[in-house]
Amino acid sequence: MQQILYYFNNIVKQALRQKKYNQIGRFPKFFHLDDKQKINQHRLDAWPGYECQSMRATQGIFMNIDCCTKFINQTTVYEIVNGMFDDGYQNNEITGIYDSSDTERSRVTVITEHNSRSYQVDGLDLNLSPLTCEFKMKDGNKVNMKEYFFKQYNVKLRDK
Repeated sequence: MQQILYYFNNIVKQALRQKKYNQIGRFPKFFHLDDKQKINQHRLDAWPGYECQSMRATQGIFMNIDCCTKFINQTTVYEIVNGMFDDGYQNNEITGIYDSSDTERSRVTVITEHNSRSYQVDGLDLNLSPLTCEFKMKDGNKVNMKEYFFKQYNVKLRDK
């Protein structure tokens, strides 16, 4: 029965992906990003979608498909950090908020605008900039964040 549920769930996921729905997160929630609605007065995006769930029932398979909406804050981490500086926070207080080693604190998750993927923020280094943060590509070439985002996503980052 577990294998049947596995295949059943995969069929439902494939059908939603064919209709251009993207899965956000690990749970079976799918959102159609082309149909998002901007709520500019509150700096939010509303993404329409579906939550799909199937499980074993006494008479066979139970399937539930429900409408859901994901609300995304349009405020960037950069804007939040600048606001914290304006409010008088110190560097160590700000980096502490984004420190994932603190298990008592909830994790900060962001969704990128250029590819709509969600990422967990593991830390914040206020001494780096898009020009000074460098890493090696798969081909071995060094690239900084500003160059990488422009080449990969055609997104122009500021120097600071």
